[in-house]
Amino acid sequence: MEDFEFTPETSHPKAKDLLTEDFYWSDEEETSPFGNDDGAEASFGFWKWRKKNKNVSPLKYLEKLLNEWDFPYFDLTELNSAKIHEYITQKRDVDNNPFSGNMLADQLKQMASEMEDEPDDNQFKELLANVTGASGDSYLIGMDNAIIAVAYAQFALEGKLDANLKALAQTAIKRELLPLLIETFSEDYRATRIEQLNKMLKSLNQMND
Repeated sequence: MEDFEFTPETSHPKAKDLLTEDFYWSDEEETSPFGNDDGAEASFGFWKWRKKNKNVSPLKYLEKLLNEWDFPYFDLTELNSAKIHEYITQKRDVDNNPFSGNMLADQLKQMASEMEDEPDDNQFKELLANVTGASGDSYLIGMDNAIIAVAYAQFALEGKLDANLKALAQTAIKRELLPLLIETFSEDYRATRIEQLNKMLKSLNQMND
């Protein structure tokens, strides 16, 4: 099995010089480009994809990845808070979400059937949505994490960043800084997330300069 880790030592000198704070390279820090689950998957996938697609736009990889994830559609250039609020609060059909029919759902159904007050179908769907994260904010944050991760992955590998991907990543970070998305994180983590996102936006703006 192939293995690769984004570190200052495995990255382009320009990335090592620009991204000097430890959190950029953390594989545990939630806001780090590579530290959250979505970012880790997206960046590692990009590393593998890039070896055979050196002259292809990174947006092609990102499009392929997000299609595979099958999240509900959202315009990734959107920064309008009202439209973002509509997306993250929209009722989803749990029967058709990416987690339906999987082992976790079967296990939850078995557990529910053994409860003294067995939940009805609607209550079970709500439980499944809560456990799997099948909600609009998790979809949107997941997509933003992927965009940010691929942008930092390209810069780490090549010391340069596709202009269109840079613009998309700038928008993703600005979107994540909006209060309605910051508030989805625990209160004691919000200040850290805001600080790190602002540092990431600053470093992203310096890429290709």
